[in-house]
Amino acid sequence: MSSPRQATPDHPIQPLVSQRWSPYAFADRPVHDDDLRSLFEAARWAASSYNEQPWRYIFATKSNRTQFERLLSCLVEGNQIWARAAPVLALGCISLNFARNGQPNAAAQHDLGLASATLTLEATARGLAVHQMIGIVPDKARELYRIPAGFLSLTGLAIGYVADPATLPDNLRGRDLAPRTRRPLAEFVFGGEWGTASGLAEHGARTTSGGQATEREAIYRPCAHRDQCDPPGDEGPSRRRPLHGMQGHVGSQEADQTLQHQKPAEGGQNRSGP
Repeated sequence: MSSPRQATPDHPIQPLVSQRWSPYAFADRPVHDDDLRSLFEAARWAASSYNEQPWRYIFATKSNRTQFERLLSCLVEGNQIWARAAPVLALGCISLNFARNGQPNAAAQHDLGLASATLTLEATARGLAVHQMIGIVPDKARELYRIPAGFLSLTGLAIGYVADPATLPDNLRGRDLAPRTRRPLAEFVFGGEWGTASGLAEHGARTTSGGQATEREAIYRPCAHRDQCDPPGDEGPSRRRPLHGMQGHVGSQEADQTLQHQKPAEGGQNRSGP
């Protein structure tokens, strides 16, 4: 099912950004392991402070009902109501301290968010949707998954294919049908001093006489000055921890090894999404 909630941005952005949204209704359709591997691989290559990569993920699929129910129980009750329909659930966790010196990592939450955002865009490209949530029970997650000291479960993720909002309870259905809104750039892009909108934010906004953004197709245009931009710095080869060092142990050891090491289908085709 295609998304009925494409964003209507004021300025040109990549289509994947405008197509991404967080549904409550998920279809009863499994996500192939090839797709899950690619989602976590995308998260793996997110930027992080000092390349610390403080994120860890614990995940479960409905192919193992016991493990799925175990992870579902780490969500607050309000999120369990709709998230149980998703074929994949995950917990996003962080390392609280830098491995390099043991000092607190103030960027850890930010970096987990960036990793999950990168995962989400990969999911969107594959016809999948991700709904992130802060409503989890960290103490229960720590107990059930033996999360060690120095690490913290912070977010939940429901992953799958969008379903008809009619499948949702009455109190949730409207959330999947309501128009998407965002504050304008002038409310968060400042210049000169806090609260003073930057001229960049005020210039070029496309609005109607009522001050609302016009609905139009967002077309991405590359930077007109890209040939003049500074080249990336030579910082040596990029290194990332492998999936088996990032993903939590969920389900049987054999299942985890399958997700980490099985090669994609011949030709690299995506078998479960456009």
